[in-house]
Amino acid sequence: AGMRQCPLMSCDDIAKEMLATIQNYGKEVDGEIKPLYGLGDELLVLVNNLGGTSNFEMSLLARSLVTQLEGDGCKASRLLVGSFMTSFDMQGASVSILPLKGDITSKDIVSLIDAVTDAPAW
Repeated sequence: AGMRQCPLMSCDDIAKEMLATIQNYGKEVDGEIKPLYGLGDELLVLVNNLGGTSNFEMSLLARSLVTQLEGDGCKASRLLVGSFMTSFDMQGASVSILPLKGDITSKDIVSLIDAVTDAPAW
């Protein structure tokens, strides 16, 4: 059933709720929960189709996520949208956000994401 089931919402409202959930979850730094990303951060955003969502709906959600993130002062420098990890024909989507900062430079991460692979599931 996913994180939760709810009445029909607009893509913008779904994106807002998904991003708020990710931010509120945060990351632990020195025993304290900090937001995952912040103003001015460069981000890699992965929007995963759980299997039964149309490409049109996925594109609408991706657009809403990027619009919200960039409206909040972040830069979505990489956007990956597709069926990366599915559950047969489950309706819905998941979102993963990777801040491109810290010990590993964004150039290193982006070059790995963009690298050619023969992996059957990527």
